[in-house]
Amino acid sequence: MTVNRPDARNALTTAMYFGIKLACDRVNADPDLHGLVLTDLRIGRLFDLTERFKLEGTVDMFNLINKFNVADVNILWSNAGQPTAAFDPRQFQFGLKLTF
Repeated sequence: MTVNRPDARNALTTAMYFGIKLACDRVNADPDLHGLVLTDLRIGRLFDLTERFKLEGTVDMFNLINKFNVADVNILWSNAGQPTAAFDPRQFQFGLKLTF
């Protein structure tokens, strides 16, 4: 799920809030899912260098709290339920974009 409203500084509308609530309700209703953790963050800033040149800087943070996210579990009887794969650990991505 992505909130992408740069013109409103990514403020949530009532419809967006209820969309997030609906997604969380679906997670709660699924017996195979045990929780939902939202941990990604993006921070960006636009700088007007001149009338013609603009510089945009962004920082993306994935799995910000470095939670161990299980991607797969063992289904064999001897080790049933043991994690066998995980998603990526915490990552940062930095970007600069010059427009003219």
